[in-house]
Amino acid sequence: MQLLSEHIEEMINKDFEKLVRLLYRLDVSEQVLKSELKKDISSTSSMTIARLILERQLQKIKSRRSFRSDRKDEMNDGDAERW
Repeated sequence: MQLLSEHIEEMINKDFEKLVRLLYRLDVSEQVLKSELKKDISSTSSMTIARLILERQLQKIKSRRSFRSDRKDEMNDGDAERW
């Protein structure tokens, strides 16, 4: 997380537009980001952004695993309609 935070700090200072595009691509909620930046005064902005990126990536991994698990269950069900 520290390494990610340092990279984000560099992007904030040198290429903010690139950071904005990255956050959009990673699907980090703008509303959540703004809210967290306002309330998390104990840490740096770059550390908060790094935490949000990691949390979002973990959410996506869990979602994909759940979807795969659901698909396996459907495939194993003999009466399930297959596309």
